[in-house]
Amino acid sequence: MSLTSRELNYLIWRYLQESGFELTAYSLNQQSQCSEYEENSTTKEVLLKIKPGCLVSLVQKGLLYTVAESEATGDSDFTLLAALIQDDLDKYDGNSNSHGNNNSSNNRFMLKSELSVSNGSKTEDGEDNNDIEMIDADEAHHDNDNDKSSSGEFRTRQLVPQITFPESLTCDWHPTNEVFAYGKDDGNAVINAVKDGKIIETRTLTHPNLLNVKNQINIVSWSPQGSLIITAGANSEIRAWSPDGKLKNIANTTTEDSIELGEAPRVKSIITSLTWSPSGKFLLSIDSKNQVSIWDGITISLVKQIKNLEMSEDSIACSCWVSEDKFAITTNNNVIKIFSIIHPALFGGPLDIQPIGLLNGHEQKYHP
Repeated sequence: MSLTSRELNYLIWRYLQESGFELTAYSLNQQSQCSEYEENSTTKEVLLKIKPGCLVSLVQKGLLYTVAESEATGDSDFTLLAALIQDDLDKYDGNSNSHGNNNSSNNRFMLKSELSVSNGSKTEDGEDNNDIEMIDADEAHHDNDNDKSSSGEFRTRQLVPQITFPESLTCDWHPTNEVFAYGKDDGNAVINAVKDGKIIETRTLTHPNLLNVKNQINIVSWSPQGSLIITAGANSEIRAWSPDGKLKNIANTTTEDSIELGEAPRVKSIITSLTWSPSGKFLLSIDSKNQVSIWDGITISLVKQIKNLEMSEDSIACSCWVSEDKFAITTNNNVIKIFSIIHPALFGGPLDIQPIGLLNGHEQKYHP
């Protein structure tokens, strides 16, 4: 049996997709064009036999074959695997042989009466010496099952709330300290420091109210380092605060899209999602009109807005960060777009955001 490099690349590509490494699979396909293996009419019968986990199964069979061949030929130096496990096998065999040799050598110079006593047989007085009671294997297995069932007894624990808070659309724990923040429906967000199940300190973060509109706080998000907390309400305004409740900056989207709220004045669309890059360098926001904005994670200044995502009004964009400078966004045609934040060649120049790839394959709408 042999595999061509093209077949091996195809199996690796399938394994990467099955394991969730979509970007790695995409890069491998771009370099090797291994997905074209599926378009070959002569490989249809082979493709039907390739099940999920095929590469792992082949590797495991290869390992078993290697061990079996090593046992059959006695050659232990032709593979890395044999070299790695041979020391352990030799040690195990050496311990077993030395243990058996010691017992035989010690028993060799013992009297018959001493040998019978050491083996647990009866002495001349008829007394038992270390007799071992023999039981059936089924009975021993049944006893082991009883021991396991008694040791693994199911227990139920009840969670009792220590602190209660009013109803809220959003809340978030500080990443390192016992500090809990949540939003309220009156335009305020609250930061509570908790210790021993009690609130020891409280800070209130205030958003301005709107005319005839309930400015309910729907976004509360700590930065990954915990040095900044972001709040957002019904007026699409982003406010950045320090952990002690001091206002650091105010930002807003520049889109002219708006929604009607009854007889109230027109307000900008509501921010529905905020996600931080892994180190907090950037902040990505999505509003109810699927307007995607990238912000500086320290100053909360707008870096760039992404438009023309082919999103309909009834669809909801989702996002996630792939790395510090790359993120993914869903589109209306069931495709995931990958974007990269490109740093300027000259110091002080503006950042740029460019699409670098597409991930196809979903047949229906999806959510993260």
